[in-house]
Amino acid sequence: MPEVYFLQPETSLLYRDMMVYRGSSLNQLKPVRVIMNERQRKFFFALRQEVEDTGKEPSGI
Repeated sequence: MPEVYFLQPETSLLYRDMMVYRGSSLNQLKPVRVIMNERQRKFFFALRQEVEDTGKEPSGI
């Protein structure tokens, strides 16, 4: 079964900045929609929000 996690605000911008710092071209970067490698898994899973299962969407969305 697929699992959905909500990320902390501006996580994608932080990842983009990290990749540019490591030498990636800003024009070649695309938003991450599917975790494809271990680096992405470690980065995004460390920054996920903990959400209670109340049946409601988390605030801020």
